[in-house]
Amino acid sequence: MSDPEGRPTIHDFVRGIKQRVFPVGRLDYDSEGMLLLTNDGEFTHAVLHPSKKIPKTYLVKIKGDIEEEKYRELRKRNKD
Repeated sequence: MSDPEGRPTIHDFVRGIKQRVFPVGRLDYDSEGMLLLTNDGEFTHAVLHPSKKIPKTYLVKIKGDIEEEKYRELRKRNKD
């Protein structure tokens, strides 16, 4: 809900909405995608808290080539 460099955040887009709005997740500055917003704080906590172990899938594109060893390491981390 804040940015150390003072750039616009989701908070700027929900300003003026009378109910409190929670973003479920986040998008970094150089990323794009859909962000779920809700007024249900319990739902937000349930979806985001690691103890709930809700699987999440991310699609990542990189510039250039990745070494096979690094690729295997990333895949292994993903299974943990």
